[in-house]
Amino acid sequence: MRMNDTCVACMRQSQHNLAPKDSPIETRRAFFKEIDEILATMPTDVASPWLVPVFTEAFNRHFSIPDPYVEIRRRSNEMALRLLPRLEAALDAAENKLSSALAISRLGNYLDFAILSAEEAEGKLNEALEKPENYSIPENELAPFRCELEKAESLLIIGDNAGEIVFDIVLIKALKALYPKLRVIYGVRGAVSQNDSTREDADFVGMGNYAEVVDSGSAIPGTDLRYCSEEFIKVIHSSDLILAKGMGNFETLSGGDIPVYYLFICKCKRIAEHLNLPLFTGVLYKEPLAEK
Repeated sequence: MRMNDTCVACMRQSQHNLAPKDSPIETRRAFFKEIDEILATMPTDVASPWLVPVFTEAFNRHFSIPDPYVEIRRRSNEMALRLLPRLEAALDAAENKLSSALAISRLGNYLDFAILSAEEAEGKLNEALEKPENYSIPENELAPFRCELEKAESLLIIGDNAGEIVFDIVLIKALKALYPKLRVIYGVRGAVSQNDSTREDADFVGMGNYAEVVDSGSAIPGTDLRYCSEEFIKVIHSSDLILAKGMGNFETLSGGDIPVYYLFICKCKRIAEHLNLPLFTGVLYKEPLAEK
């Protein structure tokens, strides 16, 4: 999903918001100037997640902060772990375990600080957790995924944000109970990538107790196959079924030739318009592959 002018404006604003307010004005202006230069000279065939490692490098160079999201990821993981008993209780009470587990996993996608501020994201999540209708997925959306899942021997879940990874544990535990022979692989980012989950986050929440953890080999907050490791690409092509969490994965994988189910909260105006959905709609969606 190539960037358009809306994406450029959004990415530019996100970097302005990220710049430390207590840093010298000259430093911030130099950073903003470099961001504008990056945006003016970027390739024309990339999705917005491609810019993140480039922005991160510039941010570190100007502010000497290697990882501006480190505290945000820690806070997200700790908050989600505190929510885990509540999420598991909701799943235990559900009649349709697969529907509920997918819906709970999707709720975790509110923890997206590339789009929302920490306060906005946590507020939206807490509001959503109070609504019973958010704990299930309509049968017409669920049925195609369930049909493929029942035939699959392996499932690759490509994760998204820190904190959200805990919600994915609920999904994986449910899948293992429903399909004991299913091999579940969980994909994280290959390096620091905004507030997206890395191996460090997977270790922190204990993801390795529930699934095989692999990383993309890339710092892009999405899955751009041009920049992923050979190992990760091999996992993608060898998996019977792929479930990709979050909008970054949708932006980088959509329009390709790999069949993928996408699971996310639609928080981006452009993606909402692309899918003809209201903002903050929950999505479980498989894009028709383009004819060759």
